[in-house]
Amino acid sequence: MKGANHEISSPGAPARPQVSIGIPTFRRSTYLGQLLRSLEKLQTRAAITVIVADNDTIGREGISACRSIIAAGYRFPLLAIESPIRGIADTRNILAQMALQQGGVDYVAMIDDDSWPEPNWIETLLDLIDAEGVDLVRAAMEPDFEQPPEPWLVRTELYRPSITETGRVEQIHAAGNFLARADVFREVDSPWFSPEYALTGGEDDDFFLRLKELGYTFAQTANAVVHERMPATRCTPRWLLDRALMNGSSWARIRMRRRPTGWTPSLEAVKIAAGFVFGALTICLFFWSRARAFRGVYRIYRSLGKVRGMQGKQQQYYS
Repeated sequence: MKGANHEISSPGAPARPQVSIGIPTFRRSTYLGQLLRSLEKLQTRAAITVIVADNDTIGREGISACRSIIAAGYRFPLLAIESPIRGIADTRNILAQMALQQGGVDYVAMIDDDSWPEPNWIETLLDLIDAEGVDLVRAAMEPDFEQPPEPWLVRTELYRPSITETGRVEQIHAAGNFLARADVFREVDSPWFSPEYALTGGEDDDFFLRLKELGYTFAQTANAVVHERMPATRCTPRWLLDRALMNGSSWARIRMRRRPTGWTPSLEAVKIAAGFVFGALTICLFFWSRARAFRGVYRIYRSLGKVRGMQGKQQQYYS
């Protein structure tokens, strides 16, 4: 059987966990193909099903790519479906719905179409979810530069891995890669990812914050890595600052809507003011270091984004 050398099993082993890996995609057929081939290299005891939801109803590049891969032979069951409503939130919801419809699924995972995991990704997350006794887990993300940015921009450490330690955390914030007990989706009312964030992003942070308030638990690991592709357009100061604006506005807008425990608008306003002050001080104190001064600029932009978010404004990143 193709790919049998990748399986981990032993006589008398317990039933294999059933894992559905969902991939939202939009006009990234080359990246998608590379991701699907990287998933074939997973070293895992799990029974994997891969579901791709294509949000491009015109070109349907993702569905076409999947058909070609299926025709050539694929290690796992691969299902390609259309996500007709424009936006990342509905696409993630469709992936979760289809995962639950497969029957007997124990875990739901998602990974973005511009990423690729190392072979131990799923197995490490399965071990972590059991070891920590939590409901959702995620792996570290590292940039995969197609064209390395300028050295000073790398020294800002704004591209550094998102996770450096392993263990429980209060909440995870991004769905670029995660694994969840399928019962989380069975127990929580849908839509899980709010359509309000369909074109702006932030639907993942909103969902995870909602789960935190409901008492679900989280962990992360630095022992598994997912690589996020960084094209040349993302290797510029402008992109980083735009990202800071988007992340800041998303963070504040979601918390204004959810009003989580311990959060208040006045406390966030204090943090925003501190962001402006410390950002300006960083620029002044480290003007001689382009990298460190830029971190001050980045902090100011994130604070500006939070101001926009408190006003209910956010850029339509996925438009």
